[in-house]
Amino acid sequence: MAKIQILSEETINQIAAGEVIENPASVVKELVENALDAHARKIRVEIRGGGFQLIKISDDGTGMDKEDALLSIQRHATSKIAHAKELFQLKTMGFRGEALSSICAISHFSITTATEGVAGVKIDVEGGKIMSQKTFARSKGTTIEVKSLFYNVPARKKFQKKAVASSAEIFRMMLFLSLSNPNIAISLVSNGKTALNTDENQEDLPQAFNKRIHGLFDGQLLEKFYPIHEEKESLKIFGLISSPENGRKNRTGQYLFINQRSVICPFISSSIKEAYGTRLSIQIFPQFFLHLHLPPYLVDPNVHPQKKEVRLREESLIKNFIFEAISKVFDIPNQKKDFSFSHSFSEGIDFSSPLSLKFKEESLLSDSSHLTLKLEPSLQIIGMYKEFLFLEEENELMIVNVERAFSELLFYRLIQKEGAAQIEKQGLMIPFVLQLTPIQSAMMLTHLPAIESIGFSIRPIGKDAFIIDAIPPFLSEDKGRESLIEMTQELQAFIGKNLLETERRKQLAMISIRFSKIKRNFSLEEAKKIWNEVVSLKIPYVGQLGRPFITRMTADEIEELFHESIQANRRD
Repeated sequence: MAKIQILSEETINQIAAGEVIENPASVVKELVENALDAHARKIRVEIRGGGFQLIKISDDGTGMDKEDALLSIQRHATSKIAHAKELFQLKTMGFRGEALSSICAISHFSITTATEGVAGVKIDVEGGKIMSQKTFARSKGTTIEVKSLFYNVPARKKFQKKAVASSAEIFRMMLFLSLSNPNIAISLVSNGKTALNTDENQEDLPQAFNKRIHGLFDGQLLEKFYPIHEEKESLKIFGLISSPENGRKNRTGQYLFINQRSVICPFISSSIKEAYGTRLSIQIFPQFFLHLHLPPYLVDPNVHPQKKEVRLREESLIKNFIFEAISKVFDIPNQKKDFSFSHSFSEGIDFSSPLSLKFKEESLLSDSSHLTLKLEPSLQIIGMYKEFLFLEEENELMIVNVERAFSELLFYRLIQKEGAAQIEKQGLMIPFVLQLTPIQSAMMLTHLPAIESIGFSIRPIGKDAFIIDAIPPFLSEDKGRESLIEMTQELQAFIGKNLLETERRKQLAMISIRFSKIKRNFSLEEAKKIWNEVVSLKIPYVGQLGRPFITRMTADEIEELFHESIQANRRD
């Protein structure tokens, strides 16, 4: 008997579905893009149970007759291309002809569609098999219902995210689709509640895009953005880019659309960052809402089955165009000019002449894994100056930055899962209301238990609004508000990924610490208590926050400082 066998049609369809349909959000994306290719002006999406129970897409596009409707659910059937060469000159969103057949294979599926002036048709499909087809009255356009997604592939459903996380991912997907098509009325209803609702716009694309951004995002945030609009031959770029001081530590604030397709393109993102020059540090990324229009032959969307990534041809041409456009925004006459900020940030203690004392931390930064402390009898606290605690250990002077040590101690407490219920909360006499953008609200609702576990008490009170009843005791009310907004931004980085609870908790704790107001005037007794707890918990000298809080100096090193000072005075 032959070992190699031809797979059944059912198995082939389920394999194809696994390549195209990752989750409910990918279903929504494929169906909405089909509606856009059908020239719809109004698209309505309804979901229940994060899309696992129901996904319903209704549009007013061109629709299909019965023959086309039946062909549309077959594999590799498409109206978008006819020849292979057209794959490299695409002007539509979809082109593979696998979306509907893949969705049909793993759901209870129905399509109701009609063309102008012709009776409509309704086709019901279950697990890839047509169960019924009949004439059905409806106006021009198409309605697709997807129920019980993954019902016949339980192994795949087992690894799907929870409904609330799936809803957040669908919302983000719809947000991108709304921004990529700002002329189209797009709405999303989740479990009977309107989550997104935008109007049709007849203005040209740049004006419509600008209007949609301002309709979806906080006006105060957008005050720190600059408009950009540049055209050169067949290249065009328009939208908004952030001021350098409005950068972020990740790329969650980047919305890129190439030929009205929401895409991931590391080359474009890197080119935009490079164009800022030294206005941005290596760890900070600019925010932007950008539409880039390129000739189709320069863009290859065949890199990824879901068309999430694109590859570009003639990259140097595109990069130079981006540099030129951003240079004009910041009025940069020469990209090679140094635009570093004049602010000077320094840490440590600097006693002025005749003796300059600078503590060396390089050795601590290289490897902190072994830097845990042992409280030996020889270790003696000899005094304190400002936030610095001085200890003597045999032939060494140990200097502890108590402020940093306390931050590390606080961070350690926040990330301990077993101590989550014991995190102290500071009740507010007058609770405050936090108004968020739709996507920030989705993040807040998705991660509410995790956020509350580090010291907040939060109550949803309406559309994208929350009452904050309590905050961690180390935050002021203003900083509590700012930290929550930052959390809803940073948590967007987890969308579409398998959520690691430990990593999420660390991220939330880091944000809290960053906004904390740690006092500097510790008493000696407070400093001793902090030091003893740091020692007992064996917290590394260079903790999770990445800043060393201890340095050591031998007697010889101290003597050398005086020697260097004497030599310097002689030269003077």
